[in-house]
Order: sequence, then structure tokens, then C-alpha cells
Amino acid sequence: MQIKTFVNNAFRESCHIVSHFSDSQPHAAIIIDCGAHISAEFDRIRTYLTQEELNPVAHLLTHAHIDHVLGLKYVMDEYLLRPYLHPDDAPIFASSYEQAAMFGIPLLNDMTTEFIPLPPFVQGIHGEQTTLHIAGYDIVVLHTPGHSPGSVCYLFQPNCSNNTDAQSQPAILFSGDTLFQQGYGRTDLQGGDYGQLMASLGRLAQLPNNTIVYPGHGYYTTIADEF
Repeated sequence: MQIKTFVNNAFRESCHIVSHFSDSQPHAAIIIDCGAHISAEFDRIRTYLTQEELNPVAHLLTHAHIDHVLGLKYVMDEYLLRPYLHPDDAPIFASSYEQAAMFGIPLLNDMTTEFIPLPPFVQGIHGEQTTLHIAGYDIVVLHTPGHSPGSVCYLFQPNCSNNTDAQSQPAILFSGDTLFQQGYGRTDLQGGDYGQLMASLGRLAQLPNNTIVYPGHGYYTTIADEF
């Protein structure tokens, strides 16, 4: 697995690009949380994908706060990908203009037209846990409310079919704003709930210690280092 991270917008949000070679989908890439606010930010992502000869096949959202969704229309215009989002965060996405006004962020992409409307979202995420089958990966989606009602984490398990030692390889967790290096997401924004977040963190603490965590802001870490 190859992971490339791009830091975007005034909030220094992390957009992750996951890729690997699959016989069924050569050079497939998965975009997680494209927060590119201006075309120059998205150009860096597009240039990387082009130079690496990667073909984006999915755009996964960990939640719908404004800093994580600013690049949705770029991805839709360029790659025709509708985003995945837990339905509990749909109301937060619908309030994107209000979120933007609160933080003083303009919502006009300089290479496109209006930011909204963008849905329908891909209806592939539901309940407390589900599994997405994308680009040769079985991606476990863990519903981890607290930072927002529909916050999720994406757990990429080692691919045993391609690696006989996969069981010794760490899983990769993309945690959005649920878990950071030495921290966790705030709960004073729309839909935040401290009790729910603590319960979600308790659930993540049960993952294997060697699980590598790529958060929505800041540096990567491991489950062992955080719990």
C-alpha cells in the first residue's frame, strides 16, 4: 500500500491518497477527505495522480465538516466520483454555507461554479459498522460519532492474498477528526457529543496496538502510542 498525504486549506486538513497495484484494478487510487479549497491545492493532488498513473475509483469522507469537504466538486468534476458519507452527517453537509460563514470561508471554487448542490452521496455506509469492497480492499467502516454524528474511521486490513506475511503487517486506520496524534476531535461544533466521542475512542482502543493511524490533521501515529 502506498499513502500520500496533502495538507489543504486554512485548517491544514489532511487529504490522503491510498493506492496499490491490483490485478482487477491496475493503479487504482482511493481519495480520503479531499479538502482542497482552491485550484492550486487540487492541482498538486491531480499532478501526483497523473505522474503516478493512478486512477481514482472512490472518494471517502470521514465526516462533513467544511474543512474536509471543500474539494468535493473538484473531485466530481475531474473524476466523476460521488463521495461516500455516513447519512448521519448529511444535515451537516447541508449546512455547509452556514459553516463557511462561521469561519469566514468563501464557498466558490475558482475552477467551477457553486459548491452546492453536490449529492447524491454514495449510499454505501450505514449502521455501526459496514465493509466496502473497493480496488481489491475490504475496508471496514467504523461509525465513531462524537466529533460529528456521522463521523467514521476507515480501517484497511492487510491483503492476505497478495502477501503471505500479511498477518504480521499492520492495519491502517484513517481516523478523520475522531483521533489525532496526542489528541482527539473537538465536540463544540454542530452535532458534537463528548460522551459519544469518548465511547468511540474506547472502541478504537480495542484495535491491534500496531495499527497505524492517519488522522485528518497532523502526523500519523499508532494505536499503541495513543492508548
